[in-house]
Amino acid sequence: MMIIPESQIRALIRLLSDEDDRIVRTISGKLIDIGPSAVPLLQEAEIEQPEMADRIASVLEEIRGGKLEDELAELAALETRRRAGSAVDDARRQRLLAELEQVYGELDEVHTPRGGGEDVAA
Repeated sequence: MMIIPESQIRALIRLLSDEDDRIVRTISGKLIDIGPSAVPLLQEAEIEQPEMADRIASVLEEIRGGKLEDELAELAALETRRRAGSAVDDARRQRLLAELEQVYGELDEVHTPRGGGEDVAA
């Protein structure tokens, strides 16, 4: 994630209103690269500038999708280590699940054996 001054993020968001699709694609990519730190300003602009809501929603969706991929990959890695018998930060695992539920709705607990399960290696 890049750290960009708020004023620069706001300037990029204003450029999303450009009529040139190439510019909009380029600016969208830059905002997606900035990542989650741009989300509050994008949400604010989405409310204040409804004419750009579709473009802003698309950028927000890409940012959230990237974050989801990262969190799911981390969760999968934790589960793999746990299944292999390695020490796992169970609190971190639970925080990831809670964050994912908060953003993406109700999730079932990751189905993993808790000792004596059918997937336990001999």
